Amino acid sequence: MDGMPVTFSVQINSASVSATAFAVETSAGEFITPLCATLRPAQEPLELRTVLLIGPFSAGDSLPIGVEIVEQLEDTEGNSLVGLKSENLTALAAGPSLVFAELFAPGALGLEGECSEETAQAVLLTWEGGVTGPQSGNLAEAQRTAMSVLLENGERVLPLSLGDDDPDNHVIACLAETSPAVSVSVIAGFFHDPGDDPNPATSIDVVSKITE
Repeated sequence: MDGMPVTFSVQINSASVSATAFAVETSAGEFITPLCATLRPAQEPLELRTVLLIGPFSAGDSLPIGVEIVEQLEDTEGNSLVGLKSENLTALAAGPSLVFAELFAPGALGLEGECSEETAQAVLLTWEGGVTGPQSGNLAEAQRTAMSVLLENGERVLPLSLGDDDPDNHVIACLAETSPAVSVSVIAGFFHDPGDDPNPATSIDVVSKITE
């Protein structure tokens, strides 16, 4: 069986998730319905963006080349996602890259206890798939110092700490500085996917979710 995380730019209504909502196209020209589709393990309040598909997506010499929403799937606002299609698939050997970053106040719902009292802002990072340290180890100092954050004032800083240290595809960068974060960059080779493939150099712009 193969596992394929599908990450959306919107949060997904968990009640609408079903395996039959997805069709995975393979290089053999087949369209495969997953055996299972789940938001687990990324089910915390600010997550809910990544659906893990499980099925025989690489039988024989074929490889998955696309995924399409073919039955009802909704975001948390009730919008239908039917018809969405992506052919932007990442080979496992390429390692995980950043796909989304959101800026929150450190006390936002869903971030409680993730950052220390010195934290002024928190960046919730979404990766293509689950990330850990090497060999499924915990995120540590090596991962913290491999990440840099560009601030609105032009300063580039390291996170004070990294939160949400579990094997899903979300990591929280806790920042002590008050100037808003505008982008995040990560050096290659420090964040590993479930196959222990390390990340390439990756960067992402930050979307602010802080309301005045």
